[in-house]
Amino acid sequence: MLRRSVLAGVLENAAANARHAGEVRLFEVGPVYLPQSGDKLPREPRRLAIVLTGPRMDEFWSDAGVRSGPLDFFDLKGIVQALLEDLHVGPAAYQPSQAAWLHPGKAAALVVGGNILGDFGLVHPRAAEACGLGGRALLAGEFDLEALQAALPPRYAYAPVPRFPAALRDIALVVDEALPAQRVEQEIRAAGGDLLHGLRLFDLYRGDSIPAGTKSLAYALSYLAPDRTLTGKEVDKAHK
Repeated sequence: MLRRSVLAGVLENAAANARHAGEVRLFEVGPVYLPQSGDKLPREPRRLAIVLTGPRMDEFWSDAGVRSGPLDFFDLKGIVQALLEDLHVGPAAYQPSQAAWLHPGKAAALVVGGNILGDFGLVHPRAAEACGLGGRALLAGEFDLEALQAALPPRYAYAPVPRFPAALRDIALVVDEALPAQRVEQEIRAAGGDLLHGLRLFDLYRGDSIPAGTKSLAYALSYLAPDRTLTGKEVDKAHK
């Protein structure tokens, strides 16, 4: 019996730990065994599996009366993005996952260089129940480590710390509910040109003050030139 997924073992360990701990965060790197047509021996690529469940933060006396809530999809996505940044892998994209063990609409596939490197998100309730973790918000992902390593750059460059201050601006856009924020960011970067240095989504709003079926995305933007301090007119022109 040879495993085709690393995830099952990590989920088993998560269930064992969850009996004694409110918060569980585990990962495993290991080989899987995939049959090859016409060959008696399987391929043995390595996989990375991640599992999270429990509260986002432990209770603390200064936060009395404030609950942090359970870990969710965006906590796991943040871990994935941090891993890619630390490995200098990019640019990465995300698309809806087709994995049957994940919750539809609350899962994503990681795409780098046009290739899907893995899937992650909220585990489907029936799958969580089968793993002994029913009733919990269970986050998990499995990634092709060989494909991830193939995407590593042979070298990367450090940029000097900017000598001149950045100009800060905010922008809020009302868009269709189904439009991914990543698509909006692509348009902002394309329009901002070379002066646009930083881009960060800091607010998501849905409510009565905007049309039904839409959402408001608010971004913090920074504009910077490497050789001088930008004038207000230059920043306003790029921002407009």
